[in-house]
Amino acid sequence: MYFGEPRDELDGKMTVVPYVALVGCAAIIGLAWLPGVNLFGLEASASQAAAMLLR
Repeated sequence: MYFGEPRDELDGKMTVVPYVALVGCAAIIGLAWLPGVNLFGLEASASQAAAMLLR
């Protein structure tokens, strides 16, 4: 909810920088979901970090 003055309207527009960040994050999440895609070796690093935490 928006509790502003009645004259203050929400425009719903997003500038370029947040839009690019949003689309970039969504693309990374989408790529990580695909089987067989290794995003720059993050899977191996994440499994090593998890193994270190379980010790």
